[in-house]
Amino acid sequence: MTTHLSRRNLLSRAAVLGGLLTVSAPLVACSRTEPGTGAPGGDADLLTALRKRGHVRVGFAGEAPYGFQDGGELAGEAPTLHREIFTALGIPELRPTLTEFGALIPGLLAGRFDVVSAGMAITPERCAKVAFSEPEFVSPTALMVREGNPKGLSDLASCAAKGVRVGVLTAAVEGGYAKAAGVRDGAVVSVGKQQDGLDALLAGRIDAFALTGISLRWLARTNGSAAVEVLEPFVPVIDG
Repeated sequence: MTTHLSRRNLLSRAAVLGGLLTVSAPLVACSRTEPGTGAPGGDADLLTALRKRGHVRVGFAGEAPYGFQDGGELAGEAPTLHREIFTALGIPELRPTLTEFGALIPGLLAGRFDVVSAGMAITPERCAKVAFSEPEFVSPTALMVREGNPKGLSDLASCAAKGVRVGVLTAAVEGGYAKAAGVRDGAVVSVGKQQDGLDALLAGRIDAFALTGISLRWLARTNGSAAVEVLEPFVPVIDG
């Protein structure tokens, strides 16, 4: 299985935004997001249990190209990398559970799966609940707009200045980015899935869809006939 992404490029970049392996806080006491800090306590117990079981239950959100199903098989950057990692750890099988992005961490905490295999930014709020692996890749934010960019947008600050409606994935960081950039609360529209964002854009319910540039380029390519375009990616600035 391939994701049409350069694995070498993905794994060679220091990151604060990444496709991340996360495990539940009740199993590990802290978040390890910097190399060399050592594994959190409790890892050995979890690893022993997973080896005995022979499989790991994986939560994913169907967000391509990070973690999705391709012909019924779990595919994408995160599952492909995590399959290699777990196989090397003596756990040969990933058993996937599809859920909406906003339900990934709640599902992990509720014990529906053992790990999350998805593109997820490391934030203080999330680190208070779960432990992240070291980052795997970086992807700046981008905007998908209707073809021709009729509103003349460039980034979230321009969305705020022009008073447009911005679609964001439920529970994703882009909602916070939009509000920090000055987009009014009523103009930030949450959607459950990538495709919902593109559909809302084409239907005129939103004027821009904010997500990682990687996700939006993939979405545009898999909807080749859709009259949309992905603008140049940018790094949001919050409080300086």
